[in-house]
Amino acid sequence: MRICLSLDPSRLLRWHLWLAEALAEVPGNEVSCALAAGSRPLPLICRLLLELERLVYGFRGNGAIDPVEATLRCLPPPQADQVDVVIDLSGAESLPAARRVLTPVFNGAPGEIGIVAAWLNRQDLLVDLHDTARPLRPWTARPASRDREVLAARLDSALSCAVPLILKALCEETGSAASDIPGPRMAVPSFGALSALARATGTVASKAIGLLDVLARGGRMWGIGWRFDESAGLLDKGEAAFRVLTGNADSYLADPFPFRHQGQDFIFVEQYLYSKNRGCIAVVTVNRDGTAGASRIVVEEPHHLSYPFVFEQDGQIWMIPESGAARNVSLYRAVEFPYRWTREACLMEGIEGYDTTPLWHAGGFWFFVSPRLWRSTSWDVLSLYRAESLTGSWT
Repeated sequence: MRICLSLDPSRLLRWHLWLAEALAEVPGNEVSCALAAGSRPLPLICRLLLELERLVYGFRGNGAIDPVEATLRCLPPPQADQVDVVIDLSGAESLPAARRVLTPVFNGAPGEIGIVAAWLNRQDLLVDLHDTARPLRPWTARPASRDREVLAARLDSALSCAVPLILKALCEETGSAASDIPGPRMAVPSFGALSALARATGTVASKAIGLLDVLARGGRMWGIGWRFDESAGLLDKGEAAFRVLTGNADSYLADPFPFRHQGQDFIFVEQYLYSKNRGCIAVVTVNRDGTAGASRIVVEEPHHLSYPFVFEQDGQIWMIPESGAARNVSLYRAVEFPYRWTREACLMEGIEGYDTTPLWHAGGFWFFVSPRLWRSTSWDVLSLYRAESLTGSWT
């Protein structure tokens, strides 16, 4: 398939490169680039805000909106009358001739400015991909956002989800079997530069103050609540009482997984160490009177670990912690439960997968995994894999 990206020369961005690389990886695809005659750069206020966020939050400069002009300008130009699909990322009035045109629209506006408008108006993100092959039924995605108050995070979420949406549209059939039902069109929110600057600056300032407060307190604080009393429901008269485990000044605890073994209750947790800026897996012993011992680290790696999914299978106790930072899914076996574990197998390599959850069903293992794509959140996409055995190959 011969695919041409129509780009604005003033907005040659990293997410465009992600798209070009993903398209080029598909066998048979030829990717070219046509630069529009005019330009509609992002307002200066947006760039100033993104730079301010970079300073406040310590972003590393690999976001979806970062300019990568030199790399994109190296893409070949399209050959005349030899384009199958144009992906309009420029909003130009004149596009290369093609049989099909795809145009991503963000909250009703073409271009990244639609995401900015949605952020300023506190709207949920919406990505529509208009397709001349099915003009009345745009492809749609509703990206999650890891931080609704940070513009860079909103841009990362929306633009990272736009890439797989475009890939999906190119891969799936667009025949006439489905009914063409027109959907609602969203109006583009309007806002002035001064009000946008005041709103954006105020948001970042308040977030910066909050960040300083968090740092002064020793980092983010999470707590784990548990109870054994089953006589009172969670909502019945507000009488359900919990005990709380909060960690200490050096770390916080999160992602609890309860497990009972030989009559003893345990809570496996992520213990995030501020000194190392990463999580490891710890266990807390819980007595029947509700009291809990101190957390004890049982699995630590050079990368972040969390979500310690502990389960029993074939007479052994296993754990699959989240190890997306290492781009793999690893299986651990208890050598001396609950304190000694060994890394038994790598179930999958090359995937930034999160919250792996196994399920035994119909004679095989099913693994639910949330992959992170580019700069999306780790909960936008849910993938399902199957294996004949616990350590078998995933398909």
